[in-house]
Amino acid sequence: MFRKFFLVLKNAFFWSYSRGTWQYDLMVAAILLFIFLTPRKVFHDDPVPLNVSDRVYEESNSGSQAVYRLRAEVFSHYAFQQDNKALIRAIQVELQNNLHRSLKVERFEPVFDDQQNLEGFRVWVQQ
Repeated sequence: MFRKFFLVLKNAFFWSYSRGTWQYDLMVAAILLFIFLTPRKVFHDDPVPLNVSDRVYEESNSGSQAVYRLRAEVFSHYAFQQDNKALIRAIQVELQNNLHRSLKVERFEPVFDDQQNLEGFRVWVQQ
């Protein structure tokens, strides 16, 4: 009994069944079901951000609020402070120039790489 079960597993693992057999069709059906029915979150497959320009990426958009990521080198001459009005204004102008529409920056946060270097800013805007 166990010998037959392990033989079936071995044949399936090494793909020993000929094309056109019911075992082959069953394995193909199982693979297709796995591909099409497995939720995206199992593989951490997040949508790729929309590349608005070389310096602005859209991370999410829920209609009234959107989240963008801006590269840090655009704002390298500004001192980073959360209440820096000049930096907030520069972020807003950069987004408006790239998106070609009016918007309001609600908040922003810095994004750091593994070595704690400033990589950019994540910006929440009200549209």
